[in-house]
Amino acid sequence: MKRNNLKKILLLVAITLVMTSVAQAHVFMDCGVCSNRKEEKTKKPDKLKFGIDARIRYSYMDNIAWSSYRDGGEDLWDNRIRVGFDYRPTENVHFQLWGQYADTWGMPDSGWPSFRFEEDPDIYLANVEIENLFGGPFTLKLGRQRLDYGDFRVIGLCDWANVGPYLWDAAVISTRFKNGFIDLFYGRNYTKDYDTVSGFTLNHGHSFDGAGFYSHYQLPEGQPYIAFEPFFLAKWDSADNYTGNEDLKDYYLGMRSYGRDLLGGFNYDLTYVEEFGDYGSEDIEAFHFYAILGYQFASLPWSPRLSAAYTVSSGDDDPNDNTHGRYETAYGVWGAWYGNEYNLFWFKNFKDRQLNLELFPADKLTVELRYHNYKLEEEKGSWRNFRDASGSLGDDIGDAVEFEFRYKFANNQDVGVLTGIFWPGDYVKDASAGFSDKASWVGIDWHINFESKIF
Repeated sequence: MKRNNLKKILLLVAITLVMTSVAQAHVFMDCGVCSNRKEEKTKKPDKLKFGIDARIRYSYMDNIAWSSYRDGGEDLWDNRIRVGFDYRPTENVHFQLWGQYADTWGMPDSGWPSFRFEEDPDIYLANVEIENLFGGPFTLKLGRQRLDYGDFRVIGLCDWANVGPYLWDAAVISTRFKNGFIDLFYGRNYTKDYDTVSGFTLNHGHSFDGAGFYSHYQLPEGQPYIAFEPFFLAKWDSADNYTGNEDLKDYYLGMRSYGRDLLGGFNYDLTYVEEFGDYGSEDIEAFHFYAILGYQFASLPWSPRLSAAYTVSSGDDDPNDNTHGRYETAYGVWGAWYGNEYNLFWFKNFKDRQLNLELFPADKLTVELRYHNYKLEEEKGSWRNFRDASGSLGDDIGDAVEFEFRYKFANNQDVGVLTGIFWPGDYVKDASAGFSDKASWVGIDWHINFESKIF
């Protein structure tokens, strides 16, 4: 690891420790400020609960498939069900045991990444969590689990995919204080080789070894609603699949900050990630940046919220210079985010200028309209599996418009409709051997989650 990168890590750790001391840490049982975490209840918990989480989604794609932009159409039914038990023998000990099954109807026999769509019955969650460890504000969680932080941009399970790519067999130790938390983790990403294993098995493989920390600090009560989330992640792979048939040693250093209800209705969200390390024999020098600024007109009918966003992930202008400049996603969403659910793009060599309009016509109804302008970050870099080494094709990937409707018609059920159109730019037309028709998609899903106390 380079000396200047070590200094950056030490600086970020120091910032996090200062945040902890400023917060005057103590046991914090109400974790409502923690991003993407379920709020903990102070009442006596149920000892044993049974739960079901199921989703059915129909998708039709015209001139687009999960694997490429191309001529033709596909329609699919994605089905996923998760079933399990949560058991609390004492107030400070929590066991989870959940299974998952995923299937897709209509998927072609070849050319599709089946591991993102289908999974035989298998273990989804199997862990034990011990709170108030050693009588202090510490929690230890061991076993198969999800690691979801921030907005899932750098670390989180991609739930849009039928089978998300980042489940963990891990150990996580957490400390929580009045306005936030710090989590330290080490683990391995669960994977399954469908060429050699079918049906239920405990003989799972692993893709990456990972470690790091993620932290969260919110300004004290009475201050503006602003939060900071410094993090550091490490990712290792000794499979010799990288440049020069050597190992991967990948590191991510970054910060997220967001604010809500500022100056009467403004909100923002910022993330910056610097990536460094060794991509085989190449030095990694890459970055990712995301920013969104919005304002909600709460006094107007349907409380409209307008926002503008910008995303950029670095590209590699020269594959032969011993530097890997293309950003590689850490443990977060590899492609499926707002505006890209059908996976035309990845967070690699990528720019997205985005405008959004959100409407709230009823208490449990949300409507969103989104516009995207997509470009390459580096004209000589690659888009998916195509590269124009000369840079003569420019950087115009295209434009897209999306409409999304979501209605929660019961406490545990919701339905959604997502539709969109993509108009390819000059670069994509050349990368697709002259194919230039617009692409479109529509998805309709129904989601239900249910839990019942046994005792």
